[in-house]
Amino acid sequence: ATIEDRIKKGRLTTYGLMGTGLHGGNGLKVEASLHIYQIYVLPRILHGLDCILINTSSLTRLEVTYRSLLKQIQGLPKRAANPAAYILSGALPIEAEIDKKKVMLLPRLAENPMMRRLLHRQIAVKNQKSNSWTIHAQATLAKYDLPHLSQIIENPPSKDEWKKTVNSAIHKHWMETLEKEASKMTTLKYLNKSFKPKQVHPVWKHASTSIKDVRRSTYKARMLTGVYILQATRAAFNQSPNKTCPLCNIEDEDIIHFICRCETLKETRKPHLIKIFDQVPYIYLEHPSTWQDEGLAQLILDSSHPDVIQVLPEIIAFIPLIDKIALTLTFALHRTRSKLLDEKTRDSRPKTRKSGKTI
Repeated sequence: ATIEDRIKKGRLTTYGLMGTGLHGGNGLKVEASLHIYQIYVLPRILHGLDCILINTSSLTRLEVTYRSLLKQIQGLPKRAANPAAYILSGALPIEAEIDKKKVMLLPRLAENPMMRRLLHRQIAVKNQKSNSWTIHAQATLAKYDLPHLSQIIENPPSKDEWKKTVNSAIHKHWMETLEKEASKMTTLKYLNKSFKPKQVHPVWKHASTSIKDVRRSTYKARMLTGVYILQATRAAFNQSPNKTCPLCNIEDEDIIHFICRCETLKETRKPHLIKIFDQVPYIYLEHPSTWQDEGLAQLILDSSHPDVIQVLPEIIAFIPLIDKIALTLTFALHRTRSKLLDEKTRDSRPKTRKSGKTI
């Protein structure tokens, strides 16, 4: 019941903030929305959870709810890869947030003589399979390679020192965990998988606060996370008999074809690419073969990716500029494609007279 209450409270708080623009698509800038969520919603979900034992099923329900809200704010569908929700937002999983609150509590407990005796007793009496809060707290310390609880009891660290140690250990653990999970997912091929806690991905950071850019950035994020629907995606899920591009009918419509090759979208693509190579000419001059197809798709979708930095380390200074042009390019491609498909669908419908009879 406690977990369900926390989930309900988190949802109600989120719904209450939607009037301020806390939702994906056409609300506040995603970076601002994520910050508001971390400040106002997350504390109401987490309040008191560091003092109780949470079983696996309850923790899973919390994590699913939290992750769904993160995806909603970022305009991502539920099918988007779970690591992407955290990597793009810079948010830690709910498990990490609860663990952080739990271990931060330990030095304060150790400063109280009565609590210190109680902790010593629990360590001495209880075994590792016990449901004692103290034993679970010790297991959490071991999970992040933090000092043993006995050391903390005997020599409680200062608040600032302990906070720094805990943040460093928890951030390191989840950076490695999320990056490892993301590297196994083919849909996240073009995403820079370097997870930076409390730092949003450039796709959100370099977008302006205008509603137009908010919408543009969500479409680019969908392409970056492999959930933007193309013909190849439909065929993979048996929603279409073939993968062929419905615009040019030349080859399979995957993300590379859509961004780099489709002849029908050539005129839409051309002015934006010219702008990128005009603003940063050495990108093309130094490595012209790199910026064809796969390399160009990577540059457009995520110019902060290690593969791009490795080829051109100097590009780091131009990432904000490239991202802004790429944001306009990806949305222009989406808009042109949608318009042409709508026209094609409309033309393929049987024409009817005013009487309702088919001509």
